[in-house]
Amino acid sequence: MQPPFRRQILLALAWNVFEFNQGVAEYAKKANWILDDLMCHNGRVPVRWKGDGIITHVGDQSDKDLIQVLRGAKVPIVNLGYFSSSFISSRILPDNDRIGESAAEHLLSRGFENYAFYRLSSSAVVMERMNAFRRTIEATGKNFIDLNFEPQLSDDPKNRVHQGRLLAWLSAQLKKVPKPIAVMAQYDGEANDIVRACLSVGIQIPHEVAVIGVDNDPIYSTLGPITLTSVDSNRRLAGYRAAELLDKLLDGEKWIEKTIRIAPGGVVVRESTDIVAVEDPYVSKALRFIWNHFKENISVEDVIRFSGISRRGLYDRFERKVGHPIYEELMRMRLERAKELLRKGGHKLQYIAVESGLEDAERLSKSFKRFCGMSPTEYRNQNLIPSAQADQEA
Repeated sequence: MQPPFRRQILLALAWNVFEFNQGVAEYAKKANWILDDLMCHNGRVPVRWKGDGIITHVGDQSDKDLIQVLRGAKVPIVNLGYFSSSFISSRILPDNDRIGESAAEHLLSRGFENYAFYRLSSSAVVMERMNAFRRTIEATGKNFIDLNFEPQLSDDPKNRVHQGRLLAWLSAQLKKVPKPIAVMAQYDGEANDIVRACLSVGIQIPHEVAVIGVDNDPIYSTLGPITLTSVDSNRRLAGYRAAELLDKLLDGEKWIEKTIRIAPGGVVVRESTDIVAVEDPYVSKALRFIWNHFKENISVEDVIRFSGISRRGLYDRFERKVGHPIYEELMRMRLERAKELLRKGGHKLQYIAVESGLEDAERLSKSFKRFCGMSPTEYRNQNLIPSAQADQEA
């Protein structure tokens, strides 16, 4: 008796990203695929592989063997990276605009006047993140600096980064920039470069330099000398959506080049940005009160009373220093908490509303519609891997 038909899928990543693997595996289990991810472990391209579809991630033109396999494949391909020269694929990519905006919004809420972006390249990913970060910062009238190490690589034909040279350059730059300053790095690894450079020359984190990375990588974010605030780029969900899209292609959906963007999973706050950098004591006091009590039934009036200054005085100072009104900061904190709980799954909307300081499910829904342009349920469906759901309500 023949076993039931199962699709055979190749997971061919130029480098191993555990969260991609995890998301793809979640969907593969649901779809009863036979999943071949051996390349993710041994790095060898399976030249004679035969199957039904491929999920890939190509670094650049140097991945010649992988590109050759993809170019010769006669099956649908879903690409988790930007590079797609010489082969046709649909792509699942991070929403880098929203990643840059999220980092900027978080740092702006800390009250800094000076901001920088640290990068080692001008790749599409990096420039999308930096440009969105810069736009958001400059829209508030704050100062922006591009900390670009790329020109230092021009004398090396292989574009290699010498760690000692990089840290020496970065330390010198960080000593020169106006302080306090908040810095976004292109990834978590580069954010830890900033941490190491600061510590090497006695610059205090986060009091003089606050740092935020991208990806929420557990190694970089939690095991460095200072725990790192990071924008979760939602790589697990990207892997799941890539597998989901491939299944649709295999079911007959038209195979064309198209790109789907995956929204970030929020900012995970740790020591590297745990500060209020506002020099104005009334605004600083108001911010701390909001952050410490947003889950409670507090209002703008409570914030004003706690600050010790008049309504008009705090309104003007707060918007000038933070970049948005008191009510928006209070709502921003509440909705970020609600989003976190929605992404995790397993909670009723009423519970999420109460835990976020939004009283009830009706107010949660109205606030989501107003500030996020969608319902809480729509947000959850877009950002939660279905197989991870538990006790979800319709």
